[in-house]
Amino acid sequence: MRIQGKWRFRLFLSALAILPLANGATAQQLTPALKDQLKAAIAIEQQIPPAQRRLFSGALESWLEFGHSVFDPPQQDLNDDGPPPLGGHQSATMPLRAPSSFVATKKDLGPVAQVSNLSLDLLFSRVAGFTQSTTSTAWCGRNVVVGFNDSTAALDSTVMSEISGSHTVPSSQLGVSFSGDNGRTFTDLGFLEPGPWPNDMLGNPSLACSSPNRFYYATAPFFTANLDLSNQRSLVGINISEDGGRHWSVPILAVNKDLNFHILDKEWLAIDRNNPDQLYFTYTDIDTEGSNGVPTARCPNFSRIAIELVKSMDGGHTWSAPSVVREDCIIVDPITQTFTGHVAAGSQVAIGPDGSVSTSYLLFAATDGSEQIMFRRSSDRGATFDPEVTVSDVIPGGIGGFLQGFFFDNGFHAMTVDNSHGEGRGTIYIAWSDGRDNSQIEVIAANGKYAFADILLSKSTDHGRTWSTPAPVSPTDPNFAGVGRDQFQPGVAVDAEGTLAVCYSDRRNDPQNNLIDHYCSVSQNQGATFQDLRQTTSSWNPGHAADELTAQEYLGDYDTVTAESTGQQKGFFSSFQVETDFMSNVQGRSFSRAH
Repeated sequence: MRIQGKWRFRLFLSALAILPLANGATAQQLTPALKDQLKAAIAIEQQIPPAQRRLFSGALESWLEFGHSVFDPPQQDLNDDGPPPLGGHQSATMPLRAPSSFVATKKDLGPVAQVSNLSLDLLFSRVAGFTQSTTSTAWCGRNVVVGFNDSTAALDSTVMSEISGSHTVPSSQLGVSFSGDNGRTFTDLGFLEPGPWPNDMLGNPSLACSSPNRFYYATAPFFTANLDLSNQRSLVGINISEDGGRHWSVPILAVNKDLNFHILDKEWLAIDRNNPDQLYFTYTDIDTEGSNGVPTARCPNFSRIAIELVKSMDGGHTWSAPSVVREDCIIVDPITQTFTGHVAAGSQVAIGPDGSVSTSYLLFAATDGSEQIMFRRSSDRGATFDPEVTVSDVIPGGIGGFLQGFFFDNGFHAMTVDNSHGEGRGTIYIAWSDGRDNSQIEVIAANGKYAFADILLSKSTDHGRTWSTPAPVSPTDPNFAGVGRDQFQPGVAVDAEGTLAVCYSDRRNDPQNNLIDHYCSVSQNQGATFQDLRQTTSSWNPGHAADELTAQEYLGDYDTVTAESTGQQKGFFSSFQVETDFMSNVQGRSFSRAH
């Protein structure tokens, strides 16, 4: 049931007394379940070295930042649960100017669709509940579904709890919109079903579909507890729709671990197209069993960060025990008190036409701060994995991932496999943002440089054993008037005919490198050459630190592009964040091969 108009607003007012999700709340105002979940999460955060916390997703950072605002108010000198996360700065506004023009033909581009409902942005609050970003999209038949992080959903789900008469606070901070006309128009459902209280569903949407009716929506972090508030759990959840995204089940608990020792973050979902009941996803397990003396810990005496994989052979109803793709013990030198190893995060999974499982992840070295994209393949449905392969070194854009305007790009890459019957069948593609080729002097940076990043692409035609030399999909135009421009947050997909699309945020239309557009680069020759299509109709100016429910440096973690998954139609649909008056919302656009 959806409540509209003035009655919805009045019901929201009655729910404010139980709302636990505004920064500046006191511990006494929280439900016991939420208080325990926050304390457990902060306790785990304390056991992870600060440099490694930068690999947490934006959804998890927002959750931890809220916890610090509750238990470490800035007006108090006493810090009782660890230092708050790194703060950010509001970006300066800049007068909008006419962007450089790019005219795409009607054959190439569909209309821009408003995915999230703008009328809800300021309905609940003037200081929170107007950020929709970090999108994932699935397209089967004529049905397109977009999931996204949504601070409005956190307020909306609380209101619906009060309407139901339960006077409890299940919280969903995830939005979902569906389209039945190939992405031309969308209906915003308000929030993804979080299930019974005391569930708290935080973010990182990952969507897939196996037919025009059956859609899947995976999410982590996801926290719950028993009704008596005992047994706090950390989960990866997956909701299922049987009617093209119009209605959703309560979440199925695909991974279920003890929140006292685990936070599960940044899951990624994939379907075997030849066996559509077979689903896989990877995720990051932030595991402190060893440092808390659990006898069965995989890292005795130390914390652990791992990339794990689970699978379902029955359409998502039951799930396997986790397989470890990569794990690292957080070993601290007893003399220098510094971390000396590696950590992995930001995993992806994709299924090839032969049923092989491809996984990739970002590997961070504590000793020198270097980053690499790593790859492992399984030919037995994730039971075992081939040896780890290095795809490429990575040079973060901006200043260690902080971009102009002081928002953070965590450098999550994107991966896909060509499942078409074309010449590129079986080719694996990985795209990421990389600042290796264009740096300028930056006086406040530790290394003295600001790196303007390109979206680089590397591919493998031999099941991931070797990878091509990384190359930009859209290099800086030699006639560009500015010093450089940032490209970041790539998505990648291949359609049924083997056409490749790489989509990303781009500042090419502003010589001052402030305003942002969304572009897609399309290739019909397996990435040898590309043609660019501009998705946004006007450039937008990024703002952040304006929504009390999101981390101060947050401007989304990723946007995605998808091909129609059943092979019934050609082309792609991309979903992406835009901003108006410092309020983020989601749009989308279909496009076909370049002409």
